[in-house]
Amino acid sequence: MNQPQSVTIRDTKSESEAEILVGFGFNCFRFQTTVKGQRADVIWADKDFHTGQQRPSGSGIPILFPFPGRIQGTSFPWEGRTYALEDGDG
Repeated sequence: MNQPQSVTIRDTKSESEAEILVGFGFNCFRFQTTVKGQRADVIWADKDFHTGQQRPSGSGIPILFPFPGRIQGTSFPWEGRTYALEDGDG
């Protein structure tokens, strides 16, 4: 199995850095910043989470869970497939 794609974003002004596992709910599994001159880990994640072998809901913060925003109706098409959603989620 291939390791899932991760994206790292950095803010050079605050010296903050976030790592996001794209295929796992866009899960932010590492966030570090500098506090009083010391690097601080802000989010806990299993040390092997980045490999994609852990539960997506077991580490980090899923940014797009289950999906971003509201979707009109009970289905949506994406990349040639149609995905059904439960009716009545409000």
